[in-house]
Amino acid sequence: MEISRLPNTLAACFVALVDRMENALIVGVPSPSLSTLRKYAAALGKRLEVRLV
Repeated sequence: MEISRLPNTLAACFVALVDRMENALIVGVPSPSLSTLRKYAAALGKRLEVRLV
C-alpha cells in the first residue's frame, strides 16, 4: 500500500499505527494480536492476510 495514495487523515493514522508497532518492538511490549491486526486492517478498508512461504 502506498501511503501517498491514502487520504491525509487515513495516511496519518496508518503512519501512527506503524510507529506504535515499531516502538512496541523496541521497548519489548507484546506485539498486537491477530484480532487487533484484523481491526486495523478493517479500519483501513483492507483485510489481514498472513502467509508462511
